[in-house]
Amino acid sequence: MEGIKGGEGECPQTLETRAPEVWKGLGAWPASDVWSVGVTLVHWLMSKSIFGPPDAAQMPLDMTEEMERYDEWELAVGLEAMEFKDPKTGEMRPYIVGGTLEEELERLPRELCSGECIEFILYLLELDYKKRPTPLEALQHPLIKSTVTWQQQDLK
Repeated sequence: MEGIKGGEGECPQTLETRAPEVWKGLGAWPASDVWSVGVTLVHWLMSKSIFGPPDAAQMPLDMTEEMERYDEWELAVGLEAMEFKDPKTGEMRPYIVGGTLEEELERLPRELCSGECIEFILYLLELDYKKRPTPLEALQHPLIKSTVTWQQQDLK
């Protein structure tokens, strides 16, 4: 599998939709564009950026934190129950305010994002580009196929 590498300072994707392998300087593949489609879908559904502000230095860290599972679950459970005093406002705030991407998507109304929709988005957002679906494989996903079939029947 050979990816495309741009020249110095060049990148085929925007900061917010840039695939992990592109951030790592490994190149861009069709699967990198599948990642971008997944991120774009989440932005649209949630009406916000899932990886925080488009800061080139912070984006890869946000991506890793949002997508990966950690072994430190006990620490996370403890932090989730704790609060800290915000130095700017003096208000008590929780240490952890968000969950994994799957948990955040689960909070959306089902009429906006079904369980099958969530599964499709997570399928597109596989961290390992070698395991991520190609564009053709993504189009064969049951969610897409059922939508296309439904629209074709509607046209008859």
